Amino acid sequence: QAGNARAAGLGLVLGAFRDVHESADELAALVEFANGHPEGAVAYSLKDEPVPEDYQALAKSMAYIYAHDTSGALPIIDFRPNWAVPYKRWKMTYETCFERYVDEVAPPVLLHCHYPLMRDGGNRSSYYANIEYFRRLALQKDIGLMGFVQLTAHTFENSKEIDYRAPSESDLNWLVNVHLAYGAQGLWYYNWRIKDKRFSEGMVDGKSGRPTALYPMVKKVNARLKILGDTLLKLKSRRVVHTDELVPEGTTRYAEGMIKGIFDFEGASFIVSEFCNQDDPDDKAVYLMIVNKSHAADKASNRLVQSCAFSIYPDYPSVSFFDTKKLEFRSLEVSEGRVSLDIGGGQAAFLILRP
Repeated sequence: QAGNARAAGLGLVLGAFRDVHESADELAALVEFANGHPEGAVAYSLKDEPVPEDYQALAKSMAYIYAHDTSGALPIIDFRPNWAVPYKRWKMTYETCFERYVDEVAPPVLLHCHYPLMRDGGNRSSYYANIEYFRRLALQKDIGLMGFVQLTAHTFENSKEIDYRAPSESDLNWLVNVHLAYGAQGLWYYNWRIKDKRFSEGMVDGKSGRPTALYPMVKKVNARLKILGDTLLKLKSRRVVHTDELVPEGTTRYAEGMIKGIFDFEGASFIVSEFCNQDDPDDKAVYLMIVNKSHAADKASNRLVQSCAFSIYPDYPSVSFFDTKKLEFRSLEVSEGRVSLDIGGGQAAFLILRP
């Protein structure tokens, strides 16, 4: 597998949710492999959705990796979403459970794992509140943030409540860009290739290995992120607001003065995010991301285009934007201090305002 990964220009995620934290010998063997093949290992997958009883063993495994790994492979544990905690059995709130995990296990990154796209075409209403919480805690604890992107349609027997659809193009763009707007600096696609009637296909057909309809959509997203990623990785989230008249539960409604460098924003159903350059304190530029929140099952992004407009303070005479077609930053002409943008469903505009 390591040879195949290298030939494809990919790295391996070691562990594959095998609960390797329960076996000191297996964990030591994985760390030894990663140290011997740094180009072939990018992460350790230690546990899928841990419960409090797992925390002590996970903390020991995390400490072992910190002490012995020299490859830089990232230890990753995904945590269940806010709607899936058995409060009565655990006798604690979601926040208590999660913050105990962060404090006791000391992960280097929080992996937001919440699949909001339901098969009936709706979305889980608690999605934004969940990622708001992850962002807030990641900033508070000064650790990284990643996002799990829902890709494979799946269900569980006798439970219509957790019955998920595969994303449309607008769905996929929305899932990716919401994570980025909230400061995530890593993405993991939920992509099963398994013989199980509960799961549909992912990016490739499980038998033939041929690409499915999802493959070119993900390829297009990743091509953009490979270029834009160099900029995103140096940024730190400053503020995230929603422009709806009635914003989702747990989020903040846009008001004048909240986002540095701009004012008089017009446009409903957008996320506006402000970032700063955490790698260079002398960089006084304002980095902005504007996401069109419109998305729907079986809808392409060009079917859900929305317009927005805003003014830029004269303190920022230089404005550039990321051209998603040419995959490069270009200067943006600003007419009388006003910018107007048409953004496809789920898609995002990324701008840099320089003083």
